[in-house]
Amino acid sequence: MTDQCQYCQYYCDKKDRMRRHIRTVHLESKPFVCSLCPYKACRKDRLKRHMDTVHSDEKPFKCEFCEVTSNRKDKIKLHVEYVHLKIPKPPKKKKSKNPVAQQPSPNTLMSGVAQFAVN
Repeated sequence: MTDQCQYCQYYCDKKDRMRRHIRTVHLESKPFVCSLCPYKACRKDRLKRHMDTVHSDEKPFKCEFCEVTSNRKDKIKLHVEYVHLKIPKPPKKKKSKNPVAQQPSPNTLMSGVAQFAVN
């Protein structure tokens, strides 16, 4: 069964993913805090990636065409596409920050999260 988020066009087929979507996108909850800097993350895996990349000097991934190195394989892939293969970068997504008056209240959003609570 596929459900659509009651606040946007997001669809998913798992209740836990819908709860996570509402919590991280609409409530902008960021409970995972870096112990070394002010960074906050919405998910534990994002904090781990932050720690592994920002606070590490290791750069195990290397471009096969030049001397560029990175601590993230996905960044090397993008580097190759944009720099060496000359694939144009997609336009940046604009994060819409609606005025608070136009956004549902946190209580309304939490009721949306609550409806997906596991019994």
